[in-house]
Amino acid sequence: MRAISPFGKKIKEIRSDNGMTINTVSKKSGVSQSYISQIENGSRDTPQPDMIKKIANGLGVDYFILMRAAGYMATSNEFTTTNEVEFTNICFNVKTVSK
Repeated sequence: MRAISPFGKKIKEIRSDNGMTINTVSKKSGVSQSYISQIENGSRDTPQPDMIKKIANGLGVDYFILMRAAGYMATSNEFTTTNEVEFTNICFNVKTVSK
């Protein structure tokens, strides 16, 4: 068995602190119960940003909190809100319009 990732620990902490079951997060996120459980118990690696977005929605937390826990973003104040938006746009191939 692998060690539980910081991401797995974070989603379990958020879920537990909010009195949510894996089933509840699954229903709200559209991510299977088994997938969430496997992340929490260390049998799955940290997911890609698109899956993290779904899990964040299911947990009712800011996407960037989970992106930091997953190691995709710095945990310091290195990134500003603008950079976070740009990062999301790159991850999801969103085209922005310049003024």
